[in-house]
Amino acid sequence: MTIAALLLSLTGAPLPVDEPMTLSAGMLSRRIEELDGRTVQVRGWLHCQHWGCSLRTRPWAPAAAVDMVYIGDTEAMAAAFADAAGHQVIVEGRVTAACRREICTDHGPDLMPLRLVRVFGVPGTTAAATGTPKDQ
Repeated sequence: MTIAALLLSLTGAPLPVDEPMTLSAGMLSRRIEELDGRTVQVRGWLHCQHWGCSLRTRPWAPAAAVDMVYIGDTEAMAAAFADAAGHQVIVEGRVTAACRREICTDHGPDLMPLRLVRVFGVPGTTAAATGTPKDQ
């Protein structure tokens, strides 16, 4: 707790809510264990295939050539991710390092998505599944 938050708590004022930090996909891929359990916003290129989605540092590069973060599968986010695939996005989610510490089949998620915050490059459309406007 910061000194300012401590002083506010002593006066009975509500404590400030911590905003999730925004990271690039590359930054998060290097800090997953450090940020395990935290809610963050991650900006990257959304790449989806039959086995799931990932956020990448570049739009169309081979997986071995980019830093990436694997996104956990959630039925609630499937439609929003399908519409946003191929675009640069910001996804808010909870970081999980479980598959960094244990052996997981295929690839385990690094980020369990909570919401699609922003989609870049799609003029005149909206993200119906989240109610979040897509930027032009």
